[in-house]
Amino acid sequence: MSTQPPKIDKRTYQEIVAQTEQLAQKFTQWRPHSDGKPDAGRALIRIFGRMAALVNDRINQAPEKNFLAFLDTIGTQILPPIPARVPLTFNLVSGNPTDASVPAGTQVAAPPIEEEKEEVVFETERKLALITAQLQAVFVREPLTDRYSDRTSEATGNINAAFKAFEANKPNEHYFFLACDRLLSLPENKTIIFIFYSTEISNFAQLPLSWSYWDGANWQALQVFYLNGVTWLPTPPSLTLNQREMQVSIRNLPVPARKTINGVEAAWLRVGLNTSIAPTQPLPYINAILAGVLIERNNLIQPDLCFFNASLLDLSKDFYPFGQQPRFNDTFYIGSQEIFAKPSAVVTIEVKLSGLPVNKNGGAELVWEVYNGASWEILGRSSVSNPKISGQPEFNDRTQAFTQDGQITFTLPAQIQPTIVSGTTNCWLRVRLIKGNYGTEATYRQTTNSSNQIFIEPVAASFAAPSVQSIGLKYNYRAWDALSACHTYNNFTYADRTAQLIDYGSTFQPLTPTAPTVEQINCNNKIQLFSLSTDIRPTLYLGFDRPFPNRAITLYFQVEPPRPGEIAKANAIAVPARVVWEYSSPTGWVPLTIQDETDALSERGIIQFIGPTNFSSQTEFGQSLYWLRARWESGEFAVSPQLRRILTNTTWASQTVTIAEEILGTSDGNPNQTYHTAQKPILLGQCLQVFEPTDPSLVGEKGGKGEKVEIVRNEAGQVQGAWVTWQEVPDFYGSGPRDRHYVLDRLAGEVRFGDGLHGAIPPQGFLNNIQLAPYRIGGGKRGNRPALTVTELKTTVPYVDSVTNLEPAAGGAEGESLERVKERGPKALRHRGRAVTVEDMEDLALEASTEVARALAIAPQFNPIDGLQWLPIYRINLDAAGEIKVETIALPDGITLEVNINGPGQSNPYTSKKLSTTNPAITYTVTQKQFELGREWSITFTNLGNSSADSVRAKITYLTGSLDVEFQAPSMNSSSTSNPYQGVTAAGRVELIIVPQSSDPQPTPSLSLLERVERYIRDRCSPAVDLHLTEPDWVEVTIRANIVPISLEKVDEIKQAATDTLIAFLHPLTGGRQGRGWDFGRRPHESDLYAVLEKVDGVDYVASLSIDSPSLNQLPNNRRNRFLIYSGAHQITCSQI
Repeated sequence: MSTQPPKIDKRTYQEIVAQTEQLAQKFTQWRPHSDGKPDAGRALIRIFGRMAALVNDRINQAPEKNFLAFLDTIGTQILPPIPARVPLTFNLVSGNPTDASVPAGTQVAAPPIEEEKEEVVFETERKLALITAQLQAVFVREPLTDRYSDRTSEATGNINAAFKAFEANKPNEHYFFLACDRLLSLPENKTIIFIFYSTEISNFAQLPLSWSYWDGANWQALQVFYLNGVTWLPTPPSLTLNQREMQVSIRNLPVPARKTINGVEAAWLRVGLNTSIAPTQPLPYINAILAGVLIERNNLIQPDLCFFNASLLDLSKDFYPFGQQPRFNDTFYIGSQEIFAKPSAVVTIEVKLSGLPVNKNGGAELVWEVYNGASWEILGRSSVSNPKISGQPEFNDRTQAFTQDGQITFTLPAQIQPTIVSGTTNCWLRVRLIKGNYGTEATYRQTTNSSNQIFIEPVAASFAAPSVQSIGLKYNYRAWDALSACHTYNNFTYADRTAQLIDYGSTFQPLTPTAPTVEQINCNNKIQLFSLSTDIRPTLYLGFDRPFPNRAITLYFQVEPPRPGEIAKANAIAVPARVVWEYSSPTGWVPLTIQDETDALSERGIIQFIGPTNFSSQTEFGQSLYWLRARWESGEFAVSPQLRRILTNTTWASQTVTIAEEILGTSDGNPNQTYHTAQKPILLGQCLQVFEPTDPSLVGEKGGKGEKVEIVRNEAGQVQGAWVTWQEVPDFYGSGPRDRHYVLDRLAGEVRFGDGLHGAIPPQGFLNNIQLAPYRIGGGKRGNRPALTVTELKTTVPYVDSVTNLEPAAGGAEGESLERVKERGPKALRHRGRAVTVEDMEDLALEASTEVARALAIAPQFNPIDGLQWLPIYRINLDAAGEIKVETIALPDGITLEVNINGPGQSNPYTSKKLSTTNPAITYTVTQKQFELGREWSITFTNLGNSSADSVRAKITYLTGSLDVEFQAPSMNSSSTSNPYQGVTAAGRVELIIVPQSSDPQPTPSLSLLERVERYIRDRCSPAVDLHLTEPDWVEVTIRANIVPISLEKVDEIKQAATDTLIAFLHPLTGGRQGRGWDFGRRPHESDLYAVLEKVDGVDYVASLSIDSPSLNQLPNNRRNRFLIYSGAHQITCSQI
């Protein structure tokens, strides 16, 4: 916007000369030479013209000079440059065993770039305590959804991505692990059964569980079956409340590989919960878990090995189990680790003999035994004539002591142990010949003949021992056993629950075929296999490898600004979010008092606190670290905060140079003294001190606002005087004779004091008694340096290896221009620090923060006549003066309508009348004078009755036409929801659109910037104003253009230059013809773009061009005054002439 006043005299030098020559010829005898040669008259006229032009220039500058003087009178000052700020990260020397410090004011420089001669110096703004503690883990826990996120890579910079500070993306893992080594390690194909005992088993049965086993590399999924009555089904049963157990079986379970879980090595099964746990979800308790196994080996297997006494038998051929000549106590051993190691197994031995005759006459009797760890325990006895002489009920020898083909069946005892037979350890079945025989040896027999003669005759051996062609074993094994281990895993923490889950009652014996009943289970043991964390609100966790020292600790948070559109879509919040910080201690979580400049993680900045002395390690997320956590305690976020890196040893630095102390001079006691600083421009925050002879407090002179006193004493302790801090003011108009005030011209570095009437005069008599201690210089756009460039440490800092800026330096701006001052000054005079109109709010928003580039205030717009009517407004256009008549055609009983005839020239209706069934019409004659005020007239209806809504028909007649109308007439007491013609409801609501200073294609304000501006405006406006801050609607503008280049040699460069030009031209803040950005609601026209593209070097002309902005069509009409454009992905093509 131009602020140049109109010229008082617009004539130029040539015009003055020409006019003077005309007047001279008119009023004198002078005439110029016909050949145009100069003469004395013409010379005098030109001298006069030059002098008059100079006077005109001074006269034309007078309004602006007076305007600037006026601005100076009202205290308007040119704002100084603004220094850029950057977070600097200091790196300690590798292996440094101790902490260090970086003093405030430490200088770090960025090297000069092209066309620069001097480096850019930054100074740290505060003292920084350097720590050796490193950030090792960053996690987010969201208990409401039972989820977590591991954000360590993002927070430490290994991944360049943002993450939500209080939103998690992974479901928490909930497992319990079951181990029963004696059953799960059985090598055979088997069915494993688990019985879950619980008084809440019906709830447990509804949990979606997944079962798996460890194969040595991965967890492999298993299919399980549930016992439903007498049937095993793949889906959980529907259990009733009075049922207290649930059985789960796994068929053909392979042997799990051994794995160490929570310090216990075993063959494990893992059971996982396939759903998140809601905080209100009841989690069932388990009283006990019992393991069982079922093996049905119906196919025959050979024994591991067999012995006859101490001789190993070859089972691949026929063999004699008791030898060819069995004798008393000869023994047949059958070894099988698979079968005879299973207590209580029902074993069947199938024997097929070789077909050779077996001597049954000897009445052989066998005893069948197994070793129980202490002795050989008898299973049963059998003989050639009796399959069971004695023994356990299940024992049966259908081979009748190996005299025929058949099966031997028995049940192994509950206690069985391996033993050594012939040097071989195995589980053995021992069969001994304890009575009778399978024949005898050859002998001599004495006989007597008829003559009583005695003869000795030989008797041949009668051995016919059993010979076995094949022997096979099969068995049926069912056993129940206590768990060897049960561990749970919830919230990254293991817990050993074994002892609580194996109390099956005093009568239970392991490896027995009978499971305990629910009545035998101890129901006092209650264990939750799945559990939630103790957090009840979303929480951010930071884990460090060592404790902090008891110093001021600084953590810097890179906060991702809201994405374009997020703020506009956000709902208004009643209560802002409150974040509570805590640290881990030996007694649990302890509140941590912090200084937070991030505004609850909504803007990048520093969080500072004192390192607690009782900071201790704690296990969270499976890692034992020193933890801080930020808990979202209450309130709401307008936009969910997103973080990037979290940095230690980082502090703010600004592009300034601090002069610690500069003597300005000595007061001579004269009024209006001025002094000049050695360097300029002076930034905000200076301190001017004047040495005065006595302590003002001793003589009753209390320092005014902003005054500080530093007493100076001699060696004897006597007061010599005091350095008193004087206060800066914009002018002396409000200063009294004793007010310690001064005026500072920051750009010129000039300090001016009062005259003794308006502002005190510094006391004289002391040498060098006026000083600036300290002040800062610097600022400007040159401080806006990219990341990783501010790296040159100018001040030696012990133990510091390097320094860098991981973010760009930003915010630097040049001093305010005179044109900007001339714009700002009158606005300040208008609003005077109070937000009354929408223009006031826009101006104050720009004052609230230097980060604000643009502001637009939008208030409800309505016509008091049109907008507050209950019923429709009907508009007519008159072509001539004449009569307007409104007549009701169908007016229900009980309805009274007030009809107003409105026209231009006045806000009140020209006529008004109440119409009813008895008085149905109104007429008004428009005069010629009234007609000349405007052609647009309107008729409004208002229902004055309280009857229910009903249909009304009426006719409006005027000189050149008529209008038939029909509408509903609602009651005056109708609610706003049922009244489609309700008037303004948004009165008092103001939307303030903020656009920040940024080079981004879509400059989006941070939440903290919006909050600062809102706080600034609310302090200066009526409390009745409903103020809502937001961002603009964004309309993407994409250009499709075909250009013709002058030369074909640089087509690619020309296309790129055209694209870059369009991007710069369409920037919302710095684009446009004048480089001042685009107005709200303004979009470019084709003529704008033709002119821009044809100025690109190398472009001959633009053959065709189109503008695509589809998002504009999606905006409703009432929002088309609040959008800003931004550059899209342009498509530039080239063609030949």
